[in-house]
Amino acid sequence: MSSYLAPQPPPAAGRARPTWEGIVEELRARAAETFGEQMRGWSLMVEDGQARDRFGRRKHGRPHQSDNGRDHAADAYQEALDGVVYWRAEADVAHLTGDEARATEAWALYQDSLRLAHRARLYLLRRDGR
Repeated sequence: MSSYLAPQPPPAAGRARPTWEGIVEELRARAAETFGEQMRGWSLMVEDGQARDRFGRRKHGRPHQSDNGRDHAADAYQEALDGVVYWRAEADVAHLTGDEARATEAWALYQDSLRLAHRARLYLLRRDGR
């Protein structure tokens, strides 16, 4: 098994600013720059990001920090692979239920997730030579 797929150690307490704080600031700024559905999407991501932060704090007993002892690129690659399978399944379900508009959009997201996972794997290859 690739070491990039091995479980990571539990996050350690770091000294860096909690990661979600900066991300939520960026999401709010993007919401402020847009209108309509785009603004709503960014605003919902603010709420979702805050909820993920709360979930992570409960689960791990601390906020996510960049200096928490984990290999963030390996974590992101694992999550990207999970995204590939979830978007493919969503596209398949939409197609099977006859919702072709939804299936088309989900298929595009599946293709985007494949590209993201591939880019992440290339990043790891370039970073570590394997």
